[in-house]
Amino acid sequence: MDVLVELFDVDVVANQLVVNGTLPSIRITFGSQHTAEEMFDSATPTVPTTALASTSAGTSALVVPVSSTVPFTFATIIDLAEEALRVQSVEGAPDGTVTALEIPAGLVLSPALGTTVTAATTPFTVGDTTEVWIARLEGDDDEPVEVAAIDVTSPVDLLNDRIPDAAAREEIVDNTTGGDTGDALVTARRLWLSSSGAFARLHGSWPTAVVTAWRQRIAAGRDLHVEVTTSGYLAPFGHRAAVTEIADRTFAVDTGGGVSSVMQVRRYLTLIDDVWEIGSHPFTPDAGRGLPFVSIRAVVDDTVPVSLVAVKDAGNADIPGVSDVKRASNAADLKVSYVATDRDGNDVTFSLPATFIESDVAHDPATTGTSAAKLVTAFNGAPRAARRDTSLRGQSVAFADPVAPGSGATTKRTFDLGFQLQQLVSAPTEDDLVSAARPAYFATMNRATVLDDLVGPGSGKAVDAFEVTLHPRWLAHGNAAANFDLSYLGLTQTKVGTVGGGQPVGAVFAVEFVAEVFNQTAGIGPDLPTASTPWDPSTALGAASKVLGSIPLAELIDQLPFEDLVPGVGIPGTEVSVEGDTVTVVFSFRPTLRTSTALGFIARPSTSAQVIVTTTASLTGARPATATTEMTVRNFDMVFPPGGVVDIIVLDVERMQAVVDSDGALSVDVRIVGWALGADLGFLQPLFDTLADLVGFRVEPRSDGIGLGNAKSLPDLGFGMLELRNVHVDIGLDLSLTGGPTLVHVGLGSAASPVEAQLGTLGATFFIELDLEFSGTDTSWRVEAGVAIFIEYGFDAVVVSAAVRLRVGCSFVFDKGTSGTEVKVAGAVALEGEVSVLGLLTVSAAVVGTVIYNSSSEKIVVRGEIHWAVDTPLGGPDGTIPIGSTEFDLGDGQQAAVAAAAVPDTASFGDLYSSTDWSLYSAAFA
Repeated sequence: MDVLVELFDVDVVANQLVVNGTLPSIRITFGSQHTAEEMFDSATPTVPTTALASTSAGTSALVVPVSSTVPFTFATIIDLAEEALRVQSVEGAPDGTVTALEIPAGLVLSPALGTTVTAATTPFTVGDTTEVWIARLEGDDDEPVEVAAIDVTSPVDLLNDRIPDAAAREEIVDNTTGGDTGDALVTARRLWLSSSGAFARLHGSWPTAVVTAWRQRIAAGRDLHVEVTTSGYLAPFGHRAAVTEIADRTFAVDTGGGVSSVMQVRRYLTLIDDVWEIGSHPFTPDAGRGLPFVSIRAVVDDTVPVSLVAVKDAGNADIPGVSDVKRASNAADLKVSYVATDRDGNDVTFSLPATFIESDVAHDPATTGTSAAKLVTAFNGAPRAARRDTSLRGQSVAFADPVAPGSGATTKRTFDLGFQLQQLVSAPTEDDLVSAARPAYFATMNRATVLDDLVGPGSGKAVDAFEVTLHPRWLAHGNAAANFDLSYLGLTQTKVGTVGGGQPVGAVFAVEFVAEVFNQTAGIGPDLPTASTPWDPSTALGAASKVLGSIPLAELIDQLPFEDLVPGVGIPGTEVSVEGDTVTVVFSFRPTLRTSTALGFIARPSTSAQVIVTTTASLTGARPATATTEMTVRNFDMVFPPGGVVDIIVLDVERMQAVVDSDGALSVDVRIVGWALGADLGFLQPLFDTLADLVGFRVEPRSDGIGLGNAKSLPDLGFGMLELRNVHVDIGLDLSLTGGPTLVHVGLGSAASPVEAQLGTLGATFFIELDLEFSGTDTSWRVEAGVAIFIEYGFDAVVVSAAVRLRVGCSFVFDKGTSGTEVKVAGAVALEGEVSVLGLLTVSAAVVGTVIYNSSSEKIVVRGEIHWAVDTPLGGPDGTIPIGSTEFDLGDGQQAAVAAAAVPDTASFGDLYSSTDWSLYSAAFA
């Protein structure tokens, strides 16, 4: 082993060292004390059979001061070194006048004051290894030696996966020389210089620095264990974290099948500060309101080996110091689990892939060009959407501070959250951020997908979730007076929630809430631009908000008395109550309604309307949210048809109410206490009144309208010898609420089932039906009536009973439709006979003559027929025998061809039936 001994400002006189200068000292220079090897970061490294890449350290020197004349012997030099070494404590390349040790290669160490050297003048044996000579550095009182890193000899690494790399070595120099070196020095145990290389156990710890820890164990100039911990921050929330790189010497099979000793690298992500109190950030924009959380705790599995993949900038170049953290085993993203506390005390759990930015590039607040600025751009870009959006699976999140803590007033069921990074550009310098231990960016929420009880379950049907962002007034002012309606969320697209839009509730009442913002005053509503903007209730209602199915509610709402309200605050809103974990929110809306002749709605002084939505939700999610919506309009008149052109029907409505539950249950209550006919049908009012009193009253809501009236059968009536049977009365209104026609029907009996009257042998049947149809200004009506009178004579013997009846009848139809008027008149006379023998054989026959006039064909048809039937226990024949038919054309001849084709030629009885047919018929009476 060559050891070079040099004298400075010292002369040798007669084998004595004599001081001769201002800095007398002896410098002992050793050869290279450390060789750095190529390291492998794979779990199964590919080790070549050729020599591994390596780099050797330069020389190391011990400088011993000389203060007096001493003998010039090696033993004397060693004795001088045992007293003290000349050292350097500041950063900079050593000038040869101080002790400087290049251990490890590329990093120069200098011991602290008080360090001494001991060395034996004979070989030193440990186990089966003998060193020719060993110089041991020792501290005071046998304490470990403290050393400062003062210089980096190679700022560029020539080896792959070198630990510590050049950047880490620079940081170690800064850590030991940049501040109070007494607190920042590296501890060195068993620091020996030997003929085969150094022995050392080095350890440094700097909790607030970029490199927070460094450990390295060296034996005979070769590494056994190297560990470097680099601090940084996780994106997006800025939890302080670290990546620890560990290299250990291990044995691996090389490509030739032999065994080689190599350094293998593993990396781990660890947390330095696992809880971030958001309000503690001294440079937090918007007082931290950009997040719905007050604190976030991070959890990461620090036992999983990881790899670092550089994040690319817009030009597809690596961003220095910024990496995505992957699992080393399969290159999958390493997830960080977060437990956040929201602004109303709820715990919210989610996870995001880990992205790591090293501290040395994280604190520059410049908006362009820096690693932090490039990370902001990359993180917010479309390609990384999956790394900044997280699923919450319907957890409850309070997006703003509720006025009443614990009320759940700002809590929404949330399906996902998206985050973005915002640069800090207002005030902090790099030193400010280093001191605060915060990166030069801040996380904010940029979107969320939520379901709201008022817009969702209140409608009684499933509603898609929708996207929201934090409202600008909440971000800027919180709950201060400048946020006049306490808005906290804005909808990215205007949404509506229809209550009562299903069938049959929609025929009575439907309310469609327009949601542009969520606020703590009205719950939902339009986005008011200023505090002085009047709140027009009609702007909070969508087009589907209707009374009686077809009348837009917005057309009936009067302005609220704003002189009695504080603009933006005096809004019909919510009442919130909390009992246990159950939050009950009551949203009430009670507008004043006005008359609209065009819509047929006539308001009275007592007319009122209200919508009350009551929702309940569990803060713990133990029970599903429920909602009940009650919609009521009271005391008003409805005119049909609307528009004021034709005044036909006027309804006196006491109440129309619908109640909808979120489970789909509904009830409808319509109370119409009376009706009246307008001037156009005033002549029928006495009939309507009489019939209405006679049959009672019913109300039937339907999917497209309301049916009114009743049909009732009366018992048989006797007035002396006069008896009435089959008496039934039908009266009704069919009111369309979807723009269809209005129908009125009045009937006493019907053509199919007339009323019967009997007075001795004289009998009669009759009916009358009236149908009116109103569609806009078009009116059509139809009257159909008929009467028949008959006289009957009969006898009843023991064997045979017989009866003869003469019937005379007349009916007419008058139909005035939109395309014209049609009249149809029919008269008939019939002679009917019936004979029954012992009740077993019954023979009946009738000779019928009819006269029919139809205005549409302009013809009169006269027809004769014989109807006969034989009835026995075994059945019997029956039939109709035409006697003849004659048609008279009363028109102008234009329909003659049509009539001729439609009516058969007239024929006599003899032409139609042979004598044989007649004989068979006559034989039936024998």
